[in-house]
Amino acid sequence: MLVPAYDDALGVTAAFNLNLLVRINRELEGDFDLTKFEHSAIYNEARGRMEVHMISRASHRVHIRGIDLEVEFAEGESIHTESSYKYDLEQLGS
Repeated sequence: MLVPAYDDALGVTAAFNLNLLVRINRELEGDFDLTKFEHSAIYNEARGRMEVHMISRASHRVHIRGIDLEVEFAEGESIHTESSYKYDLEQLGS
């Protein structure tokens, strides 16, 4: 039930997640190639949270000139963009 909420069929959440890279490009003079990343949402049962990632589709290098940073990505490497913790009634002490 949770994964489809964070990885909806219309791609709204994926577009929201990808927008992080768009903003880095615009606001920090980055050169992320958006076609080299894909959205991923998984439930981490051990930590009780949804995790949202941008997964690199290929090995490549990104420059973020505004903070003088260069980052190399391997194919399959992820940028962890969000953690959303989930609690049940017992954990909330109801």
